[in-house]
Amino acid sequence: MTPFENTLNRLVRVAQGATLIARYAYDVLGRRIAKRVYSAATGGTVGFTRFVYHGGQVAFETDSAGSTIGTRYVWGPGTDNLVAFRTTAAATDHYYVATDKLGSVHQIIKRDGTWVRTYGYTPYGSVAANAGSGVTLRYRWTGREWDAETGWYFHRARYYDPGQRRFVQEDPAGVAGGENLYAYVGGRPLVAREPTGLAPDWEHFRSIAPPECCHVGYEAWTSDFNNDGLDDLDALLFYVWTQKCNRVGGCAIEFEGPRATELKSAYERAKHVLELAANSGGELAESAREFLEYLAAYESMGLRVVDDPVTAWDAGTTRNGISYIDVGFHDRHPDAFYLPLTIVHELGHQYTQRSGFFGLSETLALGSENVIREFLGWPARADHSHHPIFPRRMTP
Repeated sequence: MTPFENTLNRLVRVAQGATLIARYAYDVLGRRIAKRVYSAATGGTVGFTRFVYHGGQVAFETDSAGSTIGTRYVWGPGTDNLVAFRTTAAATDHYYVATDKLGSVHQIIKRDGTWVRTYGYTPYGSVAANAGSGVTLRYRWTGREWDAETGWYFHRARYYDPGQRRFVQEDPAGVAGGENLYAYVGGRPLVAREPTGLAPDWEHFRSIAPPECCHVGYEAWTSDFNNDGLDDLDALLFYVWTQKCNRVGGCAIEFEGPRATELKSAYERAKHVLELAANSGGELAESAREFLEYLAAYESMGLRVVDDPVTAWDAGTTRNGISYIDVGFHDRHPDAFYLPLTIVHELGHQYTQRSGFFGLSETLALGSENVIREFLGWPARADHSHHPIFPRRMTP
């Protein structure tokens, strides 16, 4: 697909080889007011569409003459907050949409409550699921317009290609907008969006944005261990938000072996301390809340913890996606809370093994353990070879 721009750096047409695919027109405010698709060779529908705006949002669409009104849209407060739409004046053609915190449309529901369609997306906006029949919707990932003829999203100032995980055009701000002129939200697509194509919208999503650094000594928010252009901890959070069991309930960590009941009790104590830390205030509370999200992900994936002194090799180990714990070893330890620490530590290893983010294994294992240590007033554990002596017995 070859893009062609005018002197104002606006995409005005796209072609595939010698075949003209589509043309686009804009008003003096940069709003896209018309598009004409010439060829269906790339998946689009041949036709002409005009867009009529109310402020910065499309109010409705018309045909080329402007005499026949097509889809009408209802927007909520803020930017790209689609609430409902209708394709005709008939009551049976009124629809509501269900969106996530980034404004991405996931469900289309008829006015009578009938489910119509489901959309799912990868972290960078490619459509991973499109189930249903009948009506489809132009507005999808982060609430932006998706063009079937190109597979690109229109982000006002420029277009975005989810397949390439980058904008098709350079940042109009040049290097002032960052060294990478094509990057989308600085590689953080799960915690922000870029509706204007000019700058990430962080402020609107402060409630779901992770802290800038430091989870008890570990800076990993900007780490990309598997070189896919996505911060790996953000990708792990994506698992938390998309696990089916976590949304509907009913899933839990599986505790097995002769002393499975004690393993489960120890895990619940660790979770309780993280909940206490999450309500304590300050930076520690922020880290504790995040690791509680990971515990929810552990439960949603049905991780396994087995009491097996032979395989555990000392306190515990994780192999082939299963965590083995020697409960008897912990019986000999001077503090009864050592077992809960070992469990959350090994669950961190197991989770990263199962999800494929092996480079984050130590970050999650030690990070969750150290949040608990800090709350209890115990020394932090710097690495796997470092086992600090506990200063006092404390068993919440």
